[in-house]
Amino acid sequence: MAEVRGDTRVRRFTHGLVDLLGHCVALQNGQKWRDIRSLFEPIISHAATTKLMPAFHDDIHDLLRSLQCSTSPESQSFGAEVSGYFPKLQLRFVARAFYGEILTEEALGQLIKLFQVRSMLGSKAFLSAHLVYRIYAYLPTATNKQLNEYIREFEEFNLRAVELAKAKNLHCPLVPVFDAVKNDNKVTLQECLQTIDEILFENIDVGASGLSFLLLNMASSREAQHDLRSEAMATSNANGPVVLGTDASAYVAKGNTFLDLCCRESRRLCPALRKCLF
Repeated sequence: MAEVRGDTRVRRFTHGLVDLLGHCVALQNGQKWRDIRSLFEPIISHAATTKLMPAFHDDIHDLLRSLQCSTSPESQSFGAEVSGYFPKLQLRFVARAFYGEILTEEALGQLIKLFQVRSMLGSKAFLSAHLVYRIYAYLPTATNKQLNEYIREFEEFNLRAVELAKAKNLHCPLVPVFDAVKNDNKVTLQECLQTIDEILFENIDVGASGLSFLLLNMASSREAQHDLRSEAMATSNANGPVVLGTDASAYVAKGNTFLDLCCRESRRLCPALRKCLF
């Protein structure tokens, strides 16, 4: 079996998992874990992600505007096909934290293609018994070719993003991360890239599943829709009702609202599963 040696322990994985995630922060400990974590803390901390709430709000509005809806003139309700939307939305949320102003629609499209390959490779790495043996890494198989191409393309994507941000003076939170990797020699490029990979892609299906079930559960109850709409319309800020304004963060952050109860009940009824695919 393939081995990854940490500071105090030996972990055993299939060689595919080692090449994908064997050196990411989640599989480190001791000083190495602290070194990698310190690089990404400014990006993934609660304070940092809270600042992105207005951008997340805009992303959701863009999604809603893009839906093909069927409406009724005498009703405030509408119907829409939402399958496939939420993995992309979830990926956009996480990628926005990493890439900032570099995250154009073209860049997001490239990430989606990378995720599709990454998802397939991850499944094979977890489930294929023959990948347990390191000797398999040296065989000229289609899977090994895809794995090597994915690793190369993911590295190129991130290096291009950082270089573009520097050249155009655009905000990209990964710039100081890659500068530290280059100058401090505490974290390797492989460890950095695998940590980005893990945070970006590992829980996309789980988060998208939770979002999808929330809407499905809301769609099944007209009474809940009415109560939630009434609460949102009654909650105002300086710009008017939060559903019409641009800043709903205070309303969303409250823990004693009907919205919060709906989210909690949906998670209780339908725990998130890794079954929501593009």
